[in-house]
Amino acid sequence: MSYNHDPQKTLDIQTLMDQVGKISEKKVVLTGGVFDFLQPYHIELFEFAKGRNDILIVAVKSDGKYTPLEERLEILDAIENIDYLFSYSDEADLNGIGELVMEVIFNDEFELSPDKISFSQKVIRFLP
Repeated sequence: MSYNHDPQKTLDIQTLMDQVGKISEKKVVLTGGVFDFLQPYHIELFEFAKGRNDILIVAVKSDGKYTPLEERLEILDAIENIDYLFSYSDEADLNGIGELVMEVIFNDEFELSPDKISFSQKVIRFLP
């Protein structure tokens, strides 16, 4: 059985920023990682993030070692708690997204250098 991405869910970053920017009354959260192997920890992360906010955006690092990016996006696309997905290759790709989100949840796979991207919003570390 094959699964097609929901074209409204997996977007390039500019389209995502345009679309989410139009719904400013919602609380938006960002988290991310490589997601080469989906773990129960990841599901807990998504539940935690979505439980605190209206919209969950997941950034998927494109340089996975084991699972092709398209497969990782397909798997994540099937998770109900995730509202939007996008892929990125390095932190420079994330410029501007900090303006959209109210919360950023870092985990062991998702760390951003403060000198490369600025988040003035609430930053939380998720530890299972």
